[in-house]
Amino acid sequence: MKQVLKRNRIFLFCSAFLILHFSNCIATSEPALLFSYNTQHILSKSNGSLISSARVLKKGESCSYAISLFYYNTTYRGPKNSVTEIAKDFGIEKIAVVDYATFSFLGPVFYKNCVVVWGE
Repeated sequence: MKQVLKRNRIFLFCSAFLILHFSNCIATSEPALLFSYNTQHILSKSNGSLISSARVLKKGESCSYAISLFYYNTTYRGPKNSVTEIAKDFGIEKIAVVDYATFSFLGPVFYKNCVVVWGE
């Protein structure tokens, strides 16, 4: 009887661990079990597809990466994705469009978040 209870406890513990471990609780748009790639276009309702009256002549992009073996053990993180810093680094004076892209592989194992700034 004690062995049956011990097996049940081990089974419940392992099941709970696996459910929590593979529940894909990460900060991307739509994490997936195998892979996920999403893009989002940020727009203004007053200007249609553009944020301002600026033309799309230049592109600046910044991505942050993370490799995480067990949710809390992140081995690398890339730079921060600030729209103003990206515009400054790529010489964009007037921002026209901002895009956002995410890619995740095997849930929390690898993910990449990118902010793309378009303008003149």
